[in-house]
Amino acid sequence: MTTEENEENYPLLVNRIVLKDTMIYVCQDYICKVPMKNLEEVKEIL
Repeated sequence: MTTEENEENYPLLVNRIVLKDTMIYVCQDYICKVPMKNLEEVKEIL
């Protein structure tokens, strides 16, 4: 998604941070850890 697409098609995303990196979210029992970029870190906690 580009910023222009966000503003036109996704009004809830206006003025939100758009990261260039893929973030990995690990959640358990309805509690999520801080988003991570490094797959090795994710493997360690799984």
